[in-house]
Amino acid sequence: MFADDDLDSIRNKVEFLEYKKISDKRYYEASKLSSTLCTWKKVKSTKLALVLHGNQQNIHSDNGYWRFLEEKGYQVEYIQSQTIDSYRLYRWENDENTQLDRIIMQLPWQKYKAHALCGFSAGCNEILKTLLYTKINCEKIMRQSPWIPVIDNNLNNLLIVLSNTKIEITCGQNDNDCLPYTKKLAEEATSRGLNCSLQILDGLGHGYPTF
Repeated sequence: MFADDDLDSIRNKVEFLEYKKISDKRYYEASKLSSTLCTWKKVKSTKLALVLHGNQQNIHSDNGYWRFLEEKGYQVEYIQSQTIDSYRLYRWENDENTQLDRIIMQLPWQKYKAHALCGFSAGCNEILKTLLYTKINCEKIMRQSPWIPVIDNNLNNLLIVLSNTKIEITCGQNDNDCLPYTKKLAEEATSRGLNCSLQILDGLGHGYPTF
């Protein structure tokens, strides 16, 4: 957040530098203790859905939207990144390091007959990175407002990995940052015969729809 342009006018002020010094120290101490969290405790169903939040969010940000999966028989669990963004808010890094696979390896993944990986915004990028860079397989991925820069340099290999995965994407018509990514992935996946569905919602920006 210190990179925000709104702060340019005060960057060299003594008060700002002092507050930043305090913040940097707190960030360093918190980062040493932070770890990837998951709400999973035990097997409750034959189907498992894991949900990843977006950047500047936390494990509680997405609870309401994904509850519809419970009506379809899924055990819905939530994952929180270990990478601190600001106070009680987290983000996913855009590099080859992944956190999702470490969580999946700790779960009885094979005991479930069906799996879904669900994400909002940058959480979608973490899902695609995991499928691309690890040996994790998943029958379905569901993405809301996907911010997925991983496709910039890896689209071909990613579509090969997703050849047997059902892809469901929802994005707002006014989501200027994510809609181009959404259309690019959906169009290429469809042209290659992958099982991909895309829903573009009128009047929606970068966020969840309200039904």
